[in-house]
Amino acid sequence: MLSAVALGKLMKDANLDKRSPMGTDDFKSILSSIESNYPWVARHKLFFNDVGTRMQFLEGEIALKMMQWATEEQIPLLAVHDALPLETLMVLTPIQGC
Repeated sequence: MLSAVALGKLMKDANLDKRSPMGTDDFKSILSSIESNYPWVARHKLFFNDVGTRMQFLEGEIALKMMQWATEEQIPLLAVHDALPLETLMVLTPIQGC
């Protein structure tokens, strides 16, 4: 669970951000709703512990492997945020080492 100090800092920062003003009650309500609807989020402590950063790194590594594979196979591949589109009729085989 999030420490009281860390939770207090997050709520204070949310209140200072004028682009999307959010009060303490709103923040607590959203966090509570997520944790009650997805209990594994709280159980595995997925928030506020850098898991997201590690997942972004892993996603980047997968994208790099896809681009390397496409280059080696001489297949046009366009990297778009969170997507790697290919021809729709193309049959893909598993990438070695994945």
